[in-house]
Amino acid sequence: MQILIHGFYGAGNAGDDGILHSIIEQFNHLKKLEIVVTVRSKKTKAYYGKRNIRTILGSDLDEVYKEVGRSDLIIIGGGGLFQDYAGFNPVNLFNGKQGSINYYSIPLLFAKMLGKKTMFYAIGVGPFSTEEAASASSWLIELADIVTVRDKQSIELLKNYRSNKAILSADPAVNLNSIIHPLEYFLSKKSDINKKKLVGINLRLWNFTENATSNTYKMLLEVSKYLISNHNAHILVLPFNKSLKEIEIMEKLTKELPKGCADIVYYNYSPAEFKGLCSQLDLMIAMRLHASIFAMSEGTPSIGIAYDPKVTEFFKELKLDELSIPLEKASVQKVKSIADNILRNQHIWIKKVNTGLNELKNREQINIRLIEEHLNRSSNRK
Repeated sequence: MQILIHGFYGAGNAGDDGILHSIIEQFNHLKKLEIVVTVRSKKTKAYYGKRNIRTILGSDLDEVYKEVGRSDLIIIGGGGLFQDYAGFNPVNLFNGKQGSINYYSIPLLFAKMLGKKTMFYAIGVGPFSTEEAASASSWLIELADIVTVRDKQSIELLKNYRSNKAILSADPAVNLNSIIHPLEYFLSKKSDINKKKLVGINLRLWNFTENATSNTYKMLLEVSKYLISNHNAHILVLPFNKSLKEIEIMEKLTKELPKGCADIVYYNYSPAEFKGLCSQLDLMIAMRLHASIFAMSEGTPSIGIAYDPKVTEFFKELKLDELSIPLEKASVQKVKSIADNILRNQHIWIKKVNTGLNELKNREQINIRLIEEHLNRSSNRK
């Protein structure tokens, strides 16, 4: 039997790669199952595990069509697939033009033509700037045989467009098994950081809100300096993406911090290793959603800078809304206040994080149960 997994993999993003790794881990007991993964680039590694998989370019429509035809199940996701930040035009569905909805609908529509079963795996839905994009997305999602979403807001949004198929799950990365190395494994020099509070800082480029990146940069710089001075913190600057522009701005932030008080750790490791590093932090302050997911699912409290509703929703799912700050309200004073509280009452916050996580980790397991039910039915028919 064969499955095809279609997503934004091999683009140098730790979050997407963590999702893929977690999905594939679910199939470790199915040794004879062949796995094909669509990737964004053959030059950038997408999967770091031991399973033998084949990869094809997600932009190669001929190859995608062939593999859909060979597969018993087409899995699309996970991640925030259906949104229209890059715009949406239904005319562009099959001409390879940019757009999240276009990219993720292609294997679904191929599968419908060929009579193949499809699953949207723990996806996020929204936000939308146009009714057309929202309506098209709900229609496409309704075409799938199995639909799971990672948060309650996605279900509610779909219901508004009369799509009632979605089942509540959670982001696959919450169940990614981490690999833990000594801190020295990630650092180019020896350091005494084991004696200090270890704080992860994550920033992302965000061009859809005016001055979002520059304002967040300034805020994180000032907060980092404060934590160094007032909590004897050592800062680990953590790019969760291989984007050169994103790395450049995070290198700049690292250099502006007091000498010997900060290190940058590039995403040159597997997502499981990067997640293991997050487990050793005392606090994460993150703009990227999966920087918070990696940290929180390892029991490390995180403060999320909510540039997108998906960040807010993740913290709501954990019943820790107070740790998520809307982008426009993310002031130095606000973040300092929350960071002070966490670092002074760490055992309380760790307990809160782990309590919320138990539900999400259990909820995420519904994905593999639904897949196994389908594969067992397919096997019996053969």
